[in-house]
Amino acid sequence: MKYPRINVALELTQARLNHDGEPSLPIIERIAQFLGVKVEHIRSDREHPQYRVRSSSLLANKKVEQYLIAHPMWGSKRMDFQDWLKVLAFLETKTQWTHKEEILTLKAGMNDKRTEFIWTHLQ
Repeated sequence: MKYPRINVALELTQARLNHDGEPSLPIIERIAQFLGVKVEHIRSDREHPQYRVRSSSLLANKKVEQYLIAHPMWGSKRMDFQDWLKVLAFLETKTQWTHKEEILTLKAGMNDKRTEFIWTHLQ
């Protein structure tokens, strides 16, 4: 039986070369260093290999939280972040298993699965 993942993370993937043919490793390494994580080399066997950083620890997620509060996103990504913060709060207080259904509902409505949009932050 596959268990649901009760966690949050910021996952950032980037092509190894940008549109100008310049390597993206220096910037992705700076992001990884800021978060205290490693750069992963993914899709190496494909035509367009990528780098990935992921904030899976509480410490890295707190850095993401602080950064995105200081530098907010717009549009639906902002709404995803607000839901992400709710899940992070449950993890911080170690109450994620008592809020499992709420977390699964929040996660099921993030990113390309979002159907409810609130644009008041754009006014």
